[in-house]
Amino acid sequence: MEVFVLLSVLSLIAGEYDYGYRVDNQLLKLFNDTGERSCCKECIAYTNCQSVNYNKNNYSCELNYQHISGPGKAIHAEYVYMDRSHCFSLASCSKRFCNLSCNANEKCVLTSMNQPACIITECDPTATILDISPEHVRREVGLSHWLWCTVPPTDSIQLFTCDTDGQWVKNYSSCVCWYGTYLDGNVCKKCQEGKYLPYYNKKGSSSCIDCPAGYYTPVPGLGKCTACPIGSYQSSHGKSFCDICQAGKYSNVEAATFCVDCLEGHYQPDPGQGNCIACPIGSYQSSHGKSFCDICQAGSYSDVEAATSCLDCPKGHFQPESGQDNCIACPIGSYQSSHGKSSCDICQAGSYSDVEAATSCLDCPKGHFQPESGQSNCIPCPIGFCQDTIGETKCDPC
Repeated sequence: MEVFVLLSVLSLIAGEYDYGYRVDNQLLKLFNDTGERSCCKECIAYTNCQSVNYNKNNYSCELNYQHISGPGKAIHAEYVYMDRSHCFSLASCSKRFCNLSCNANEKCVLTSMNQPACIITECDPTATILDISPEHVRREVGLSHWLWCTVPPTDSIQLFTCDTDGQWVKNYSSCVCWYGTYLDGNVCKKCQEGKYLPYYNKKGSSSCIDCPAGYYTPVPGLGKCTACPIGSYQSSHGKSFCDICQAGKYSNVEAATFCVDCLEGHYQPDPGQGNCIACPIGSYQSSHGKSFCDICQAGSYSDVEAATSCLDCPKGHFQPESGQDNCIACPIGSYQSSHGKSSCDICQAGSYSDVEAATSCLDCPKGHFQPESGQSNCIPCPIGFCQDTIGETKCDPC
């Protein structure tokens, strides 16, 4: 359990050495016969201070000669391990302790035969390389960097690799033109807007390539084209801009070569949009590519979004206002015998309507009368009066 806890802690730190993490003294005491208790001198890692690192791969102590000098040192303010309560001397470290005094750009490692050897870990600062603009870059062995040249061709670049012998090696015999540029005489010139060049070390303006439809380059000297953003398009090759989708259209993908009309029942009032909007309730759109919806007129309605037409009010119903989502039942005493009306008709004298949403009025029956319009019933003839016909407005004396 104790070993598992320690290995779990150490596994949190990547790399061969446990920089930047102070192991608790009690954890170090859990190890036996590894020599880690003699790792005693505490220094900032990656400096010239001769301190001792604990190598978690082979459980041994090693002198710390690995460093980064110059401005880059500030970003490596980490500490190596120590255990002061068990610090005796470097000589008391285990037999696997690597104790060679190596150069500043080397570190001491053990061979497969447990023999100490110095290996190169980094190259000199890039500021020491002739004919380039100095830059602060990582310089461990094996790393490569493109660096700007200060010699012809103008605005050229060179690839340098930190070799295993600690030297910066040029990958090309001379400086070359970078992506988006081509060699013209003794100058690296930029490809113009609307073109790109995804390769380096090319000659002549014919090396530049037109951006395909749906793409553009807004400035000269680019190594790739940019996809037209959502809400725009480009239908032609070799362009430095994208066109904006107009109102009534949209583009919902990058690198579009055309805009799409809004469908029936939808609209888009603004240019440069990625979608269309459903017509709200009470409106409709029967055509493609529109920037607005039409309002349902009085006598009609729309009760769903994205409607492509309005519905007429049915018989017995009306709608006096525009842009509505329903119709109103004709009240008692009125009727509507037609579709799509904005009002109801009043039952005339001699007739009545006793239900809502009536499509016609009823005549007053015999023996009844109704002298007023818009009524819900008829009146029986009083004593001494009679009415032998229907739909009358008065009774006659018997």
